[in-house]
Amino acid sequence: MRSWWQHRHQPNIRFLHFDTLTHDLPAQIQKIADFLDIPLSPEHHQLILAHCHFDYMKNHAHRYVPETVSLWKDGGRAFFHHGKSGGWKATLPKALSEKYQAIARAELGDECANWLLTGEI
Repeated sequence: MRSWWQHRHQPNIRFLHFDTLTHDLPAQIQKIADFLDIPLSPEHHQLILAHCHFDYMKNHAHRYVPETVSLWKDGGRAFFHHGKSGGWKATLPKALSEKYQAIARAELGDECANWLLTGEI
């Protein structure tokens, strides 16, 4: 993250945050197409949207993460856990979460650590 963060303002770099994608996938698909300067018809937009939904990706995990098939009991499907971020909040003790955030801020700086946490710059 540190190596790419310094390039975030370059015109050919686009950061995508999982939370942003999951909260408004249709708009994010359009923003990505605009960034790449690719015309996107309504039909193609809908097709991309269908293929980017969590359930579709989990059910076709072998296409997206083929190298993981042999790593987990459920193969590539295990890679797609539940399609939401922030699960660590209920799993990690508060002290460990706070320690992680402190290390992230120390290693990456406040702005980058905040982006990792929230997707906001």
